[in-house]
Amino acid sequence: MRRFLGLAVFAAAYAQDPECLPEPIPGNAISGFLATFAAANVTCNRLGGFSPLPDEPGFTPDCIANEIRYTNVGTDYGATPTTGPGDMLDLVVTNLTNYIPNEPFRNGRTAEQTGEFGQVNM
Repeated sequence: MRRFLGLAVFAAAYAQDPECLPEPIPGNAISGFLATFAAANVTCNRLGGFSPLPDEPGFTPDCIANEIRYTNVGTDYGATPTTGPGDMLDLVVTNLTNYIPNEPFRNGRTAEQTGEFGQVNM
């Protein structure tokens, strides 16, 4: 619960001021995890087997997995401070129970796939 609350607070702060993200300063060590949907790409948008139609925003023609995959949604700098570039991370959203979206094209990102937040349509 603490992690979710921390992520929600981070998302709210980022929504008000995208410049609040800490940027690594060359030569200075950084550790931890930095996440932002603003730089992420939705490379698979087929949660529960439901995909947007080819003429709708968010359609990913090469996707066959039943998931939403956000590529480059974050950078992991590790627990030990480092001056390195960190590892780029993907976020994969899958369903464990029955999932039927109202409008599959609304999955992925907000604002017709150009927004700065991830979105799952219910």
